[in-house]
Amino acid sequence: MSAQKESPVECANTHGAEIAVSPSKGNYTMNDTAFQVGRKRAADWFAQNGYSLCVFRDLRRAEFALQSQDTAPETRQSFDDGFAAGLADFIAGVRHG
Repeated sequence: MSAQKESPVECANTHGAEIAVSPSKGNYTMNDTAFQVGRKRAADWFAQNGYSLCVFRDLRRAEFALQSQDTAPETRQSFDDGFAAGLADFIAGVRHG
């Protein structure tokens, strides 16, 4: 019989709750830097039609700041740098995850 993946509840019961909570989703870690998050959100802008580029970037930066609880100016600048790099990559045809 092939091995089956345990459900989160079974994993928590067997191994403890701390192992059931994983910081990763698929192959991508959830602990991305501000630059990486900004770069990923740049491609999302092309898929929507409700916001201008600046408004979309500012909303996503604010969302990231709330989730990470990091409002330092360096973090905001890093997000903006990542967003700009993501736009450049997307326009140039570079694929990133």
